[in-house]
Amino acid sequence: MNNDNAATALSALILWQVAAVLHQSRPAGLWKRSAFLGLLLGLGLLSKANLIALVPVVGLALVVASARNTAGARQSRDPGLNRWGLLAVGRLALAFGIAALASGWYFLRNWLLYGDPMGWSFLLEINAQRKGPLTPEVLGWLFKGVFRSFWLGWIGIQFDEALYWLIGAACAVGVLGFAFWLIRRWHTLGGDIRWTLATLGLHVTITLASLVVWTATVLGTDQGRLIYPILPTVMLVLVAGWAWWARGRSRLWTLGGLATGMLALAILTPIRYIAPVHAPAPKASAAELAAATTLDADWDGIRLLGYRLESTRVQPGGKLVLDLYWQALGPVEQDLIAFIQLVDEEGKFLMYVDGSPTAGRDMTDRWLPGQPLASRHLLPVPGYGQPGTYRLTISVHPFGEQEWLPAIGPGGTTLGDQLVLPEAIILETR
Repeated sequence: MNNDNAATALSALILWQVAAVLHQSRPAGLWKRSAFLGLLLGLGLLSKANLIALVPVVGLALVVASARNTAGARQSRDPGLNRWGLLAVGRLALAFGIAALASGWYFLRNWLLYGDPMGWSFLLEINAQRKGPLTPEVLGWLFKGVFRSFWLGWIGIQFDEALYWLIGAACAVGVLGFAFWLIRRWHTLGGDIRWTLATLGLHVTITLASLVVWTATVLGTDQGRLIYPILPTVMLVLVAGWAWWARGRSRLWTLGGLATGMLALAILTPIRYIAPVHAPAPKASAAELAAATTLDADWDGIRLLGYRLESTRVQPGGKLVLDLYWQALGPVEQDLIAFIQLVDEEGKFLMYVDGSPTAGRDMTDRWLPGQPLASRHLLPVPGYGQPGTYRLTISVHPFGEQEWLPAIGPGGTTLGDQLVLPEAIILETR
């Protein structure tokens, strides 16, 4: 459960109403849509912080709609609508006033707790901060990670490599077609459509720019969900682009084929890609346990019996394959989360993954006591990683809590809140 679904749905509703406002011809209807936009915006701001990118989009749409609506009224010799500026201010006050009533308490709470309305200090505290500039390597890593996880590629779930290339090619064709359509048709488009496209473009620009700024601030931002609010615009661009290439009767077949392909992928994905990852963790065999490096580290009722690395050498952009072997010492009454990170010799982490100790499979409260479980963790190493010696560390905390549980070694020795695996990881040059 997360807030991305609500944020994406509310973003789509807000963008729909922005387009409706820009196409509104009746003054009374514009006031009603301003109020509805304010309500949607307030709910959106409560759902996810990055929907704040819609604030200037809504403001621009209301100002433009007021100006265009008043200009139409003047042409009809309506003397009551000459001062469009005052009308725009009134509609802005209505929309943002309602948005403030719906969400203002949340920003006030942040201010009282963290000293700023966005809770920025808290976010910086719980996220590892980036050291160094945004290099081309970092931007390449960001693009690759965002693209893959936007379509499907997160916490062990991913498409086959060929499928990513196919989706990428389809996206490139759609974007190129939309660019051609925009260039050829711009001069024939009405003002309402032009302004709609402009507001959608503004939203995309602010969202992507914010992601780059956030990437310059913290690590781990290669997540497609961070740009899900622009999903409606992305789909509109791709469909319009594909339609541009198909003319006449072939357009229906082209769009129908693409829709059928996406539907088939949606049906196949849970069966082919999601279910195997989230199936119950397999029982570890005696041979696997014998080949593993023994650890016997305990965290509040679960034991890490051992581990095995497929290789201790990796290149930037590659993956480490880590097999972990777990066991419940007795009934586990809470969900425990494992946090695995790759740190350099100074203890600064290069990457991390977190989730169920069994790599996204059964949570710990469903483990059978005494049964050894095997889990395979694929750890992506960022392409901007610097060559050197690194270590893998494992920490555990209860789900929904930020306090780390102490690791207890053989004989009851306390290992601290981080278990450092004994083998060094060598990050090689490309």
